[in-house]
Amino acid sequence: TGSSSNRTSVGQRMAREGFQARHPVFMIPGFVTSGLELWAGEQCAAAYFRRKIWGSLETFRSFASDQECWKKHLSLDPETGMDPPNIRLRSSQGFEAADFWTGAFWVWDRIIRNLADVGYDGSSMSMEGFDWRVDFPLVEQRDGHFSKLKRKIEAFVEHSNEKAVLIGHSMGAQHVFFFLVWVVKPKEEGGGGGGSDWVEKYIHAYVDLSGPMMGLPKAASALLSGEMKDTNMMPMFGGLLENFFGRKRRQELFATWGSLWGMLPKGGDSIWGPAADVDCGDGAVPSGTDCVLKNENGGPTPNIPFLTFTDEECPNYEDPLFSKFGSKPAWSFDDVIQYLSEWKSEYQGTRAIVEAWNDPTIHPLPHAPSLNIYCMYGVGLPTSRMYHYRRQNASENDVPFIMDNEINNETKRIIIGIKMVDGDGSVPLLSLGYTCAELWKEDSDMNPGKSRVVTREYKHEGSFQIDDPMRQGPLSGEHCDILGNHGVLEDLIKIAAGDSVEPRIVSKIEEIAKKIREHPINAQEKNNGDGERDGEHVDGNNDSSNDKDEL
Repeated sequence: TGSSSNRTSVGQRMAREGFQARHPVFMIPGFVTSGLELWAGEQCAAAYFRRKIWGSLETFRSFASDQECWKKHLSLDPETGMDPPNIRLRSSQGFEAADFWTGAFWVWDRIIRNLADVGYDGSSMSMEGFDWRVDFPLVEQRDGHFSKLKRKIEAFVEHSNEKAVLIGHSMGAQHVFFFLVWVVKPKEEGGGGGGSDWVEKYIHAYVDLSGPMMGLPKAASALLSGEMKDTNMMPMFGGLLENFFGRKRRQELFATWGSLWGMLPKGGDSIWGPAADVDCGDGAVPSGTDCVLKNENGGPTPNIPFLTFTDEECPNYEDPLFSKFGSKPAWSFDDVIQYLSEWKSEYQGTRAIVEAWNDPTIHPLPHAPSLNIYCMYGVGLPTSRMYHYRRQNASENDVPFIMDNEINNETKRIIIGIKMVDGDGSVPLLSLGYTCAELWKEDSDMNPGKSRVVTREYKHEGSFQIDDPMRQGPLSGEHCDILGNHGVLEDLIKIAAGDSVEPRIVSKIEEIAKKIREHPINAQEKNNGDGERDGEHVDGNNDSSNDKDEL
């Protein structure tokens, strides 16, 4: 038990030790954490002009009393991924865009305060709020967001004569990576036209703070069935939506958000199929939907399903697509992507799958030898990874495939149908750490400039705070609490001040990376020499595929 009232103590202490503002700092918030203001709407929303209809609890309560009106205004046009007719929402601007969410729940406030303690202010740091619903390329097309960010960075750097630090939290880390890929591409290819040396010239450090760089399994469940039952990204977010909207309405809303499509797991079965992050203990390996003893040859290691159906019979669906996929006892990650792409083929979001400049398995880092990259994240919290689903008849009021929340097995870390693995409570470890631990290693083709890459992990140590009961204290590694973790605050000040931060790994991320690298699916790909995945999907024919609690 403790108190969080002395929330600026880290910055004050470091200021006394001689740390001071040096590099301009740009903060990029993540999914759902920027406020959204109403600039144009239908008559039912006329009273909310220029008010936050996302990010203000008072407005949310009032507006949500008319659920259809609220849903209509938060939705995007599914086919264009842009504003619906006669409706225009835009991100709040300035530090107020993401310092707090709904008033009492702090987001970036602790970082802003502690940076201010060592000399930062509005002339040396900036919050870059954006419409988190919109697919990254469309944020540029509609709002000119990345072009404005580029010019702002250039202005700050030229004024201070110091290169900038970009801090992206959660989806904001993907946003920064997209920007780094975009800014060096020629304008005729849709890029920012900064030239191949722009990042080297203007960026000192890229801080990936709890970023789901390899995607989020829960993004798939949200698009499949409107369910994110373990949502910790904002503790009130999942509860608010589930209370106000039924599953079908949530799914319809989520499917219009290109951002969620952009957070689908990256790398497909090659990365996620081996289930390298599923801890089976010594002498056992993942196989099908269970762990089995490893024989002297290494044991079976097929692709592990993302989704397993717990019921044995498939309803007689009228839609052939539902029948095609409903007849499978289990789905791999590639199956999930294929199903969603076919189911919502007319939706703009499906284009985010193939036009993914935020996919680090496809796009390398820019050539920037002096760039410092930090993957900083919490570990030690149960985090969703795979799901148990059941089939049901589709209707106007519900979707055909839904989570089976009656499946629980504490020994196998299954809670309300969700298989848990290590992570920060929202993003699994594989997605948090694989880029820095493997993809971006200095000898990798995905890091052509041999930029310095540092993995910095923070073991979760939660404590109850009397004056901040919704949070877990100064040593918490939880996905949002990490923004106030005292170790993170100290490390961010060091980076901004031009000091060095060294690697610290307390998880099994290096072992996970090694298992993926040596898995037969990837060894075969390497031996083929053609860069193509073998593309095998889970066929569900192994003996354990119908065991309800064996994921």
